[in-house]
Amino acid sequence: MIGPAGGAFGGLHVGEFLPPLVACLAYVVLYQRRAATLRREGRPLERWRMGCFVGGATIAAAVQLPPFDSLADEVLIAHMIQHIVLGDVCSLLIVLGLTGPVLQPLLHIRATRGLRVISSPVVALSLWAGNLYAWHLPALYQLAIRVDLVHAFEHA
Repeated sequence: MIGPAGGAFGGLHVGEFLPPLVACLAYVVLYQRRAATLRREGRPLERWRMGCFVGGATIAAAVQLPPFDSLADEVLIAHMIQHIVLGDVCSLLIVLGLTGPVLQPLLHIRATRGLRVISSPVVALSLWAGNLYAWHLPALYQLAIRVDLVHAFEHA
């Protein structure tokens, strides 16, 4: 059961577990709406792609919720596994679920057209590797350890 906003109920803090749930739900609902549109247009998505996307979003939320997140707060190896799951496993699953037709409405907006370049596998892999490297630079690494908001940004 969920307690009052900002409070805790049964050890669960709404401010901690609500954002991953809301984000997961929003991603999955928007993805399913786009998949339904593509199906009506005669361009259905493969089921494995939909499974990858939904699985990636669901796992990303799950590792940020109790009991996994609670364990990650107490045991360093669990926390590092959480990072690997978020940064590698979930990212890969979500990307496998995305296709040009799924992203078409987003990339059709003038302000987001520049993002088309990152759909190239070489560019995307380079950005992923650069991001991984940057978070392991001593300054950013230590900042993420000391400042919870920075650490939450790293998870995002």
